[in-house]
Amino acid sequence: MRLVRAYLRLLGRRRWSLLLVLVIGAILAEPLLGSALPVRLLAALLFVLILGGAVHTGRHTRRSARAMAVLLLLWLATEFTRLLAPDLVPGAVTLVVTLLVLAAAIWATFAELLGTSDTSPDALMGTMFGYFLIAVAWSYLYAAIAVSDPEAFALGGGANVGVQLRYFSLVTMTTLGYGDIVPLSPAARIVSA
Repeated sequence: MRLVRAYLRLLGRRRWSLLLVLVIGAILAEPLLGSALPVRLLAALLFVLILGGAVHTGRHTRRSARAMAVLLLLWLATEFTRLLAPDLVPGAVTLVVTLLVLAAAIWATFAELLGTSDTSPDALMGTMFGYFLIAVAWSYLYAAIAVSDPEAFALGGGANVGVQLRYFSLVTMTTLGYGDIVPLSPAARIVSA
């Protein structure tokens, strides 16, 4: 509990800068460190801090804050169960819960940023954080499409599908479009567009 309070105090000082560093760390964890279980657990812990921090910093009623806390706990339970005992929770359930939590975090982030006239450097970091959070959310949406149709994307070899789809999401959002990953199915194409 002491660690949670310390984290929330730190969020109070430079919330958006801290969340931006955490989301970049979570995005880079698997590609740089591999996909062994400890790395995946670290990435999941970073996402708990990110999503919890984004929800905590947003403007909401007590009721919506409770709903988001329950959703975050549900995500935490499904994610850790998927990592430690993959056969217990279907991947589609984890994807849906993850997308719901990311949607809540994005909503909380932009509701807070648009509801204030703060133009500090930390608020600018908040917009960059929101941008990266949207890229992560789209990568999970691409993953949901790939789960429902394994031929939806022409992926390169090597890295795992999640890392490749995160890369594709960032390349698509920045309009670089290298062409090494190609959406093939109609659903993948329209969502990519």
